[in-house]
Amino acid sequence: MSLPTVGLYSGLYGAYYIYLSMQVVEQRRKLGVSLGDGTFSILVEKLQVAADDAKGINIFKDGEPTDMTTSKYWELTKAVRAQGNFSEHVPWLLIFAAIAEINGLLPEVLHGILSVFFFARLMFNHFGIHGAANAIGNWRRWGSIITFVSIVGLGVYNSVHYFL
Repeated sequence: MSLPTVGLYSGLYGAYYIYLSMQVVEQRRKLGVSLGDGTFSILVEKLQVAADDAKGINIFKDGEPTDMTTSKYWELTKAVRAQGNFSEHVPWLLIFAAIAEINGLLPEVLHGILSVFFFARLMFNHFGIHGAANAIGNWRRWGSIITFVSIVGLGVYNSVHYFL
């Protein structure tokens, strides 16, 4: 049994995953964070400020949480989530695509789905998470929609194929 179409895209997705992973490594080295996205460091900084505060109670400025986008850890947080989101969705897509290819889905259709999915991940990561100041916007929304439609579409195809 051969899976040439899924094999081609698994290499492309693997290379992109390594790229996203290196973004996380770069941000962690830059900030001196060994694990996570810097959240622990943010809390430590806030608690140190609170300890110096005369009230000693309010760890947030003016009673409101600090805007994460102003944190020096914001880029790391975005990099961690871009990588995490990718690793949460791509394995499912490749599993469903492999089953669809085994079940005889036309290679042209599978190429279309896997290509569109890849561009959806680019939209989500580069224009959505990293492109918008607050990591929210239409690029991220459309990247998510296309991701879900791709995965659900292949899942439905595989389930219907069982009954044919």
